[in-house]
Amino acid sequence: PVHGRGLQDRFADCWAYLARRLGGKDAVIGFDFFNEPFPGTDGGVCFRRIVTGAAKAVLSGKYIPRAKWLRDLASEEREEKLLGNITAPLLRDATAGAAEIVAAFDRRRYSPFLQKVADAVRKTGTDKILFLENNYYSNLGIPCAVQPVHKNGARDAQQAFAPHAYDLMVDTPAYRYANDARVGGIFEEHRRTQQRLRTPVVVGEWGGFGASDDETWLRHIVYLLSVFDRNKWSHAYWQFSDTFFDSPLMKVFVRPYPQAVAGEIGQYAFDAQQKTLRITCTQTQEGESVIATPLPVQALTVDGEAHPFTSTGAQTVIRTAPGQHTIILQF
Repeated sequence: PVHGRGLQDRFADCWAYLARRLGGKDAVIGFDFFNEPFPGTDGGVCFRRIVTGAAKAVLSGKYIPRAKWLRDLASEEREEKLLGNITAPLLRDATAGAAEIVAAFDRRRYSPFLQKVADAVRKTGTDKILFLENNYYSNLGIPCAVQPVHKNGARDAQQAFAPHAYDLMVDTPAYRYANDARVGGIFEEHRRTQQRLRTPVVVGEWGGFGASDDETWLRHIVYLLSVFDRNKWSHAYWQFSDTFFDSPLMKVFVRPYPQAVAGEIGQYAFDAQQKTLRITCTQTQEGESVIATPLPVQALTVDGEAHPFTSTGAQTVIRTAPGQHTIILQF
């Protein structure tokens, strides 16, 4: 207690203050209460279990023959080859021993904390989105057990899951060997959490060493963007650099995507080679769809036929009738 109130109570007071001051601003879409919560002293237990689990998974030969580990250890490209052996299934096996601790933390400590802060924010009258992050160890793909927040005894309608994920070697020079399938496995677990929570997703953190001129990163970024498109997730790339907008990443970041549709999106995907954006959607009434189009639009078809559209700045607007549609934009 500090002057008669607990630390979490004061933390909730702080968020209530922020909600009162900023909750009415159009530029604020919601509140993300806490970055990657760590399970306190249990975190050390998790770490030791993960290290032990990784050693067992490697030595078992279940995923990669031990002879290959030894050959890769003797190779001049040992770092890249050894890290390539750490597959998504191996990582799942290695981290399984910490899952029980992580789940207990999420349910007994983290979720009640989120509910306390959510209650304080909702009392201010704001209906902005509340973002639920995963804990620190779920960044490795350990299942997240966070519970949805409630309002007046019912599920709060304005909440979203905001997971984070990077490759195993993030924040080290070996991050240049980021493995698509390994990170993809972590996002598959986040997808399962989304389905359990029944909420939209905004991936709150993901990325690579995007400030450099190293273009080998681009294939990893393209892969992750395809994962987000497939899951229909919004996302925020995490980069802290003055040179970000002059980096090679702009070659893959400057891409079209649906911002708002008249109905419900079935699928969408941007093919950078063919320079086409394909969207399937179903709508129950006539309406307009808004597509972010930072590239010039050459043609637009709906269900195989040329369709009128209006391009203003970096947006293209089309109007479609009720029904199922396949929309293709050619750039």
